[in-house]
Order: sequence, then C-alpha cells, then structure tokens
Amino acid sequence: MRLYLLFLAFPLFLQSCISNKKHQAAIDLMNTQHQKEIVQMQEKIDTANRSIKDLELNLAERIGENNILLMLRDELQIEILNLESNIENLSSSSSSAQKNLSANLAKKDLQIKQLNAYLKEVETTIAAHEDIIKKITGDLNYIAQDYPEDIEVNPGFNYAKIDIKEAFLFKKNSTTRLQDNGFVILEKFSEIFQKFPNVKVQVIGHTDTAPPRDKKRYGDNWNYSALQSATVVRTLIDDYDVSANQLTLSAKAEFAPKASNATSEGKLTNRRVELLILLETENLAKKIRAVLAKIQ
Repeated sequence: MRLYLLFLAFPLFLQSCISNKKHQAAIDLMNTQHQKEIVQMQEKIDTANRSIKDLELNLAERIGENNILLMLRDELQIEILNLESNIENLSSSSSSAQKNLSANLAKKDLQIKQLNAYLKEVETTIAAHEDIIKKITGDLNYIAQDYPEDIEVNPGFNYAKIDIKEAFLFKKNSTTRLQDNGFVILEKFSEIFQKFPNVKVQVIGHTDTAPPRDKKRYGDNWNYSALQSATVVRTLIDDYDVSANQLTLSAKAEFAPKASNATSEGKLTNRRVELLILLETENLAKKIRAVLAKIQ
C-alpha cells in the first residue's frame, strides 16, 4: 500500500516543483527516465510476489522443503525491500534535482532582470544624447529652410553637418569679406551654438580643383580654404560672442569634394564652408562604461 501511494504521489510531485517552460523539458525527461526505472522495479516486485505465492502453494505439498522455501521467501522479501528503497532514493534524487533547477532558474531570472535594467540605463543615456542632436538639427533646419539652394543640413548619431556654399558666404574670390547673407546666417547659427554650449563646431574650408586666381596672395587651395575657415571662426567669436572653446578650424582644399569637378555646377557645390557640429561623447562613454562595469 505504501508503495502504491508512492507511485501515485511521485508524478504529482514532479509536476508541482517547476512551472517554468524553459526547464520543463529537462524535468519531463528526468521523470520519464525515473518512471521507466520504477516500472522495471515494479515488474521485479510483481515477479517476486508471484514467486512467493507459488512457493507458498507448493509448501503444503513439500513439507520437507519448508525450510528452504522460507529461506527463499526471506531472500525475495529482502530483494523487495531493496527495490522499494531504490524507488525512494530515486524519488529523493528527483526532488533534489528539481530544487536545484528551481534555484538556478530563479538565479537566471534575477540576472536577466538586472541585465534588462542595465540595458535600459544605456538606452536612456543614448536616447538623451540623440535627443540633443535632434533638437540641434531641428533648429538648424528651421534656419536653413529659407535658403534651400545654398545651405544643406545633414544629421548623424553624434553630429550635425551644415554645408554653406562659398558664393553665399563670401564675396567673389575673397577669403575675408563676407556677403550680407553670410553675416545673417552666421548670426543665426551662433545663437544655436550658444544655446548648446557643450557642442563643438569644426569649421572646414573646401574648394574645387581650380587653383586660386591670385596665386601670389593665396599660394594654393590649402591656404585659400584655411583662410575662409579662419574668417568664419573669427566672425563667430568677435561679432557673435561664440566661445572660442567651441570652435576649431581646418581646411581640406579640393580633397573632399561633394560633386564632380568636371562641371561648373559641381565646382560650385564643392566650393563651400562646412560646419561640423559635434556633441561631446566623453560623458556618454563614461556613463555607458559605468553601466557595463556593473555587469562584469
């Protein structure tokens, strides 16, 4: 009777410990293996019980063999007890395995929750970073929409780039004299730079492949484009109070064209001043490294 109740309780015990689908397959496989062993043991017990009954029936006819039969019966009963003990051990082993799986599952669930929390921190940090670039780009586009033929705004992950045609900014063949439009647009852009003091603005001069008309004065396109960059930087600082710490100047002459220099239209496109507005990534990197440190 105790064995029968154990067989009834065992599968219910297996089913009650772990409900997580992710590990149910492992538990089911263990249960199947244990059930097979239990069935095999039960078959042995049934065979042993039948042997005992057969021996007991023959006992009346073979009184002379009574002692031998008793001895055999005792041996069979001992074997039955051993089999029952093995079944109990299997049940205990299954229970322990299920507890270990449950503990491991709980630990993994906690780790997943922590990783999701860390991921959310990183995503929030990056989203805040991207939001600033979107705001800057939106302000720049609002200004540039009035000059679609002369100003182009392109955003990136941590930058926004403005291309301003030379003819819009500078008087013809000049590196120092700005057009009226040039003053107007630089003043408007300066307000954005002051609104976001953490951005850096790299002013880059570009030319086409044609050398400067006044070679004696400018030498080559490197000098020509560098002088135009310097004029823009100086105007932003001196006339519109942009912090010098926000500004750097550089020149690329004819070596970073946007269009083909084979056409006059392409050359006009290539003669430009580029304002590369960079959002500092040092703080972003620090925040992300701090989050990653929690994971390790």
